[in-house]
Amino acid sequence: SSSAYLYVIDDANARLSYNTDTETVGAPNYVTTTANSTEQGMLAVSIYTADTTSPELIEYLIDKDAQILVLNFSEPVDAERFNVSHVTLQASAELQSGDSYYTLKEDNSIVNTGNGESVRINIGNQDWVEIVSSSVGSYLVVGSKACTDLASPSNEMAAVEDGSAIQVSKIIYDRTPPTLNSWSLDLQEGYIYMSFDEPVNPDTLNITKFTITPARETLNGSYTLTADTFTLSEAGLDVTLDMALVTTDLDAIKVNGELAVSKQTSYLLWREGAISDMADFANEIDTLNLYPYGLQVDSYTADSSDPSLNSFDFSITTGILELHYSEAMESSSLDGYSLRMQSTADGSGDYVDLGGGTTLGKDG
Repeated sequence: SSSAYLYVIDDANARLSYNTDTETVGAPNYVTTTANSTEQGMLAVSIYTADTTSPELIEYLIDKDAQILVLNFSEPVDAERFNVSHVTLQASAELQSGDSYYTLKEDNSIVNTGNGESVRINIGNQDWVEIVSSSVGSYLVVGSKACTDLASPSNEMAAVEDGSAIQVSKIIYDRTPPTLNSWSLDLQEGYIYMSFDEPVNPDTLNITKFTITPARETLNGSYTLTADTFTLSEAGLDVTLDMALVTTDLDAIKVNGELAVSKQTSYLLWREGAISDMADFANEIDTLNLYPYGLQVDSYTADSSDPSLNSFDFSITTGILELHYSEAMESSSLDGYSLRMQSTADGSGDYVDLGGGTTLGKDG
């Protein structure tokens, strides 16, 4: 290249160095600028060989505990411009029909290292859920557009293509149990929302391991959820529990009277086996907050909807009137004197105002 020069750095008469061997050369003999050099003492290169070698991916490692992918190259690469969207994790060296694979998303996983022979990729939670759900990562394919070396002009990396995918050289398995960071209770809609510090597998959920208590350090007045509460959540950081479709648990919480009537009376605790993460060797949720230390609700929404009377049954033989409401009711709150039975819907016919009566004392 005509733009390459050797610069003479000694200010004294543009001398670079000298030889003091007087017997051989009659010192001092100096290296000075020549007729081919510029006025600034720069000597144009006579032969220039550019770097035309593409960097190669030598190996890669996966840290499943920290959600990190490390790529090691044959020479330093431009990590600052690394494009993760050209990195694909596979279950096999050569994909066959039906085989699983997943390509990282540029807006989810990021590179957090400087230029060098190793590129460290922090895999985002969205990408990680897809990776562990599809059981990929044993092999890696990387497109040539993923990165270049540091030469000028730069060389794109040698592509690692399907059919010649590189097998993982080291796996650090996930040994860390998931932790429940926070939870929210919505008694208006009938949902519990749980947020974890790492992706969890809803298929491992055992709802009967969760208990709601009115205080952090007591089980008095607590309620353990039943299998009537369920989840349709996919694997990820968030799990939603549905108490609205089958209202067994929702009704029980509402009629308790002292439990979950405010943020201050809503705590959640769990036992071993409540839920597990997405690891190859699944880790159960951290149970450091065993009984009776519950986690206070982060967000609380009270039931603000008025109940409605949907239907009723009356037996003239037994004299029992059974009222069916839209939600669980507290039986002791019923005022029998406010009830009227009439022969027509519009009240134009005969009617009888009930004289109070007694309830069976059963909430629901």
